[in-house]
Amino acid sequence: MGLLILTVGIALHSDRFHPTYLINLTAESSFVLGLFTILIGTWFNGLFGLGKLSRSYFRFSSGNTILEKEVVLIGGIKFALVVGQEPSITPVELSPSLMRIFSFLICFSIALTCFSTYTAALIFEAPRRFAQNSHICPVAEKSSKGRDHLDPEGASCELVYRALKLGYIKDLGTCGVINNEKIELCTLRQFDEPLLHYSSRLFFQFVTHARSEWKDLVFWHRMLNVFNMQMTHIKSILEKMTYVVGNSPRASHHIFTNLPNPNTPLKEFVDHWFRPNKCLTEDLKVADDSSSMSSAFEHVYKEILFNPSYAEAAGFCKEYKIHWNSPIESCEKLAHAPEEFLRSMGIAEQIKTVINRFLGQTNMAVLKLQIKSIITGMPIPPPPPPEAGTKAQPFVTSITSFQCFMKVDKVQDAKLSKRPFQLFGYDYVARDLRFSDNSGPEKIHIDLYKYFAQAMAEGETYSSETQWHVDPEIFGSGSYPLTRLEYLKYIDLFFGSQWLQSRQDLLEVYPYYYHFQRFIELFRQDYRSQRTRL
Repeated sequence: MGLLILTVGIALHSDRFHPTYLINLTAESSFVLGLFTILIGTWFNGLFGLGKLSRSYFRFSSGNTILEKEVVLIGGIKFALVVGQEPSITPVELSPSLMRIFSFLICFSIALTCFSTYTAALIFEAPRRFAQNSHICPVAEKSSKGRDHLDPEGASCELVYRALKLGYIKDLGTCGVINNEKIELCTLRQFDEPLLHYSSRLFFQFVTHARSEWKDLVFWHRMLNVFNMQMTHIKSILEKMTYVVGNSPRASHHIFTNLPNPNTPLKEFVDHWFRPNKCLTEDLKVADDSSSMSSAFEHVYKEILFNPSYAEAAGFCKEYKIHWNSPIESCEKLAHAPEEFLRSMGIAEQIKTVINRFLGQTNMAVLKLQIKSIITGMPIPPPPPPEAGTKAQPFVTSITSFQCFMKVDKVQDAKLSKRPFQLFGYDYVARDLRFSDNSGPEKIHIDLYKYFAQAMAEGETYSSETQWHVDPEIFGSGSYPLTRLEYLKYIDLFFGSQWLQSRQDLLEVYPYYYHFQRFIELFRQDYRSQRTRL
């Protein structure tokens, strides 16, 4: 039961039991999952004898009632969990059919966790990849007389070619010259060469090459220099392994807002511990929810940044975080005392990890160049100049960013402010946008798109690509009114035309998708030039 809970919990934590993931499984993945579950589940059930009666049992003991053939696992005198083999106690047994179902469920959870669509495709492609003849020499073309077209002297050189193919000689001699041109020899496996002979030939070639290399003192001197260079950067090497194994974030972008969280604490807890990849599956299908300001903002946030229906996503959703219920002066506190504010929000270590990972990548790139120069015998490139750190600074601020999106009650308080500050030695600018919703509920949804775009991207501007001006009177009374609906394509709500907000009849057929797509694609193009990930 413990193993069942563990495996199912891991699968749930990785979102493997999510309906969207199960529906999108390919035929190959389903076959691999079923085969692994049936074969391994049957073997697992028989190996551990799950269908047989148990030889021992677990029970809870209280008041020091431990029998002769029982051993305390956990607990003390008053209360303990014991295991024993007392004949007078008959343990409660699950039916063999139920135990077999549990075995299959355990193996199915393991298969879901280990095998994905990509790994299943690799399994099915393995025979084809092994059967490829890329490591075999191409067969020489035959002439009309049946001999190789490379044979300059007819049958006299056939034995020489054969001896070379089998490794008995190393040179073709005069048979390797055609019209005073030397033939290029193929050292790969011959078409009819046994695999064992080819393997032994490769082994002896390696031994010969290694002996010649090891006799050279220059080789050992270079290896010693490579080892010393790696030991100099051992911290960066170990940190890189830690980041890769720990799946550390490659970017960290934070949005602070004073809007309340539209999700309940229980839903946040379940999503954090059991559905960490929710934004990669469920959040891709964005549903328009304007029941509250927070829900409308969450919809705009997902649609602008991550909805795959438009251009390439602006970033990786797991590297973005909305901090609900933040104080309205969050960006002011961030600019005044950045490290203290980030520690109070619990994100200072994450920001530092991303920056350290970037610096580690820079050190590893320098190490790679230095090792290459040592092995090739070329001079070691000089270390970067001191001012190189300032050149890398803009890239650091592109993988970590801070924005404030605050609602205010007064229209005169709505503005966009830029608050510069220094964090861990790098210059940042937090964009603090404050907006008002006094323009009415029918406009706030469109305005949220523009507000959020201004808060996220530096210098983001949006202008209509068309010079058309559509007069409201064209949709008034007259003949053939349906033929005029084509003009709705040229009325852009993101570029004025606010009179359309009062025409609910036209909004019912308004081509939102056309203008949303253009707005979002222009925003993402501008945003990706300013924000990225490692």
